[in-house]
Order: sequence, then C-alpha cells, then structure tokens
Amino acid sequence: MLYTAVRTQVMFKLINLHIFRVSMVNDVICGQDQLPTVTSKVYNAVANLWKPWLDEEAIHTLRKGGFYTQKVSTNLNLRIISLNTNLYYGPDVVTLNKTDPANQFEWLENTLNISQQNKEKVYIIAHIPMGYLPYSMSTTALREYYNERLVDIFRKYSTVIAGQFYGHTHRDSIMVLSDKTGSPINSLFVAPAVTPVKNALQKQTNNPGIRLFQYDPHDYKLLVSWNNFFFFT
Repeated sequence: MLYTAVRTQVMFKLINLHIFRVSMVNDVICGQDQLPTVTSKVYNAVANLWKPWLDEEAIHTLRKGGFYTQKVSTNLNLRIISLNTNLYYGPDVVTLNKTDPANQFEWLENTLNISQQNKEKVYIIAHIPMGYLPYSMSTTALREYYNERLVDIFRKYSTVIAGQFYGHTHRDSIMVLSDKTGSPINSLFVAPAVTPVKNALQKQTNNPGIRLFQYDPHDYKLLVSWNNFFFFT
C-alpha cells in the first residue's frame, strides 16, 4: 500500500493536480482488517506521504485515527470528509465493543455541524460503505451499531451532504439513503474496482473499471450523467 501511495504522490506532483484520497483501506500493512484506534505507524506513514496536499489539521486527525477533512479550495464552499470506516468493519477485533472508535463519530458530527453553519456542501469519501452489501439484502459490511449510527448522522445532515463515494465491494453499484418515512434523501455511489478479482475468497471476476463523476460548480450537486471506463483483455 505504501509503495502505491509513493508512486501516486510522484505522479500527481508531476501533473500538478490536487487530490483527496480515501484515507484508509481494510487490507493494509498493519494487519488484514485490523485498523488501530490510536496513532500508529501506518497512520503516521500515510500522513507523511500526504503532507503536500493536506493542511495541518487534516494531517493531525489522519495521524490520530486515519480520517480527515479539508475544504477543496479556500474560495469554494465545498468540503471533503474522508472517513476511516474500516474501524467499523466486522472483522476488526481492535474496535470490538467500542462505542466510538478513535472518537470519529463525535468528530464527524462536529465537522458536519460546522459545515451546516458555514453553509458548506460536503462530499463524503470512505472505503467501506454503510448499508447492505450489493449481493445480500440482509448483511452489512459494518457492524450493526456502527452502521445505524452513520445512518442517523447522515440523515440529520442530508441537506449538507452533496455526495457520498465508496469502494470495497468491487461492484459498481448505487445505494439510496432514506429518511424514517422511506423518502429518499441521499445517494451513495460505490465505485468499481481496478482489480479483476472480486475478493480472495470468490472465484468470480469482474472487468476492472473506474468512474468519473460530473457536478454542478455552483451548488456542487452531482449531475445525472457520469462516465464509466472499463478495461477488457
């Protein structure tokens, strides 16, 4: 993972493009699915790599728990919130029986509340999505308590959140967040994977792909159209 991050850093420096990356994935060098709740070698390593792109406060929370927030630009009311949802992943025994691993829930609510007061719009990015898995109508990737906590927070701030983007499942899919009456209030986009493997335990494969979104530069709402790029051999 760190080797890939170094190559990515060099590439985007060469083309002078500011990027905001998902902070953590579940299969990292600190142990498969085992993300820590305190400052660690992997969090520090990633923070050091991303110093060219992130401000001081973002680097601080990245070191603390693998999450961060930052405005896209000082003259735009658009904010990126990169969550470490790997802390809520079922196989992560480090966070078992913890109500708020790394205090990320508290931080998320405070950040969204400030964005609401400042009339900002927010894009949520994370690796593991909340909600049911695309191949199961009864299983969530996140532990039930954490999943419901995120649902409650995102419902509360649905007018602030302009888009949500995830990965992990290796399946190109869309999920809808509804309010308590069943009315849709937000969309969650799960990107396809660049690897042809769905996961190590499944024999099925998929076409590697990426998705390019378009948004309205005035209110940051996502446009209906987007481009998918698939790679065939």
